[in-house]
Amino acid sequence: MISIKNYFDKLWRLQSRPGDAGHKALILAWSHPRNTVLSLTASLAGGLAANNIDVTIINLSDKRQRRKMATYHKQFFNQIFIMGALPLRYKCNGISIQDYFEGNIYFWVLDPVIYDLDRVTEVRGYFEKAQNSEKLYCLFPDRSNIKFMADWIGNKAIYFPFAGSFNHQANPQANSVSTNQNKSGIVVLANIGQELNDRASQALPNIIDELDPFGLSAGQIKNLADHVMNDEENSNIAVSVKNFMNMPFQDMYNPRTINLLAAMDASEKRRRRIKVVESIRSLKIDIIGEGWEQIFGERPNITYSKKPVQHERPYDLFSDYKVLLDFSPNWDHGFNDRVITSLGAGCRVVTSKNLATTELCDAANLISTYPMVHPEPTEGLEIALAASCIDENLIETIQHDHNWSKRVQQLVT
Repeated sequence: MISIKNYFDKLWRLQSRPGDAGHKALILAWSHPRNTVLSLTASLAGGLAANNIDVTIINLSDKRQRRKMATYHKQFFNQIFIMGALPLRYKCNGISIQDYFEGNIYFWVLDPVIYDLDRVTEVRGYFEKAQNSEKLYCLFPDRSNIKFMADWIGNKAIYFPFAGSFNHQANPQANSVSTNQNKSGIVVLANIGQELNDRASQALPNIIDELDPFGLSAGQIKNLADHVMNDEENSNIAVSVKNFMNMPFQDMYNPRTINLLAAMDASEKRRRRIKVVESIRSLKIDIIGEGWEQIFGERPNITYSKKPVQHERPYDLFSDYKVLLDFSPNWDHGFNDRVITSLGAGCRVVTSKNLATTELCDAANLISTYPMVHPEPTEGLEIALAASCIDENLIETIQHDHNWSKRVQQLVT
């Protein structure tokens, strides 16, 4: 079992190794309560180091490390990776990070972009500068968010899909994947979604009515809500609203509209997740995450666990299950890292319709999808539960083709 400390102990050692002709990368991270950002930082750093790039990590939550950042010359790093929106709030020697460093800068948009635009004012400034800059880029794990941003930042948006985190790559002594006979059934690893926006529990029409920046009539509010909740083509809320409103792109990105979109996204994410679990009556499910028990109470087919699983540890969890019941975070073309990690742990996946399935080649056969509008995941879950153990050669292929070293290689070459 790997802790975040073990990851960083290894990464500090990696940082001392010389890379290609002085090729150096800086990763700007921050401390998240469940290690999400630091875990992804460790994954990215390991991928960069595997591609012979010197890695320096600065945790901006630490004052001493912030002071250390200011000691680096502006030309010292070839690449700077910004982990999520929060680092954009910090300055280096009194200058914004994107203005201080002269290397290529990659803002990794970890959450749906509307949340970053809504919560961190500096994100808007970064996007505006990126339009005319030769060094500013944005990394998105989902193509539908690129679709939403296309009118604003154009080709500065790069598709950077999540990889899986497979423990044995950091720990050769990690146990091999369990056989099906030793595995439990279905697991859900997710929260309801309240943590992303305080309006998540409100109904969609009420949110639109309260936050409406467009001056809609009661009938138009109903039509917009109905469209979003029944859009079979776009589960991405921002894209769905953008298509329905057919407005000039400048109006879609104003702060009031972004505030509405973030609230709508959180509400729909919550509603859709509840609807999926509600539809499953005959199969037993282990749910790990917050908010579920308050919604469903005691149900004979559901076991709840509120104990959080740290972001660097899902491989261990998925190795013990046959099927992950997943929810795409309102994405249409791109998987979260849970899906890839689950497959590499020998755990099949049932998730919402996603165009990125074809990118997984042979592993696509391990994924069953359901429509988000009228979810019916039970049949896919039953088939996955009855399926034979995943071939070890296929698991090795998944871990070989979809690890962070390969993802970084595709980005930097």
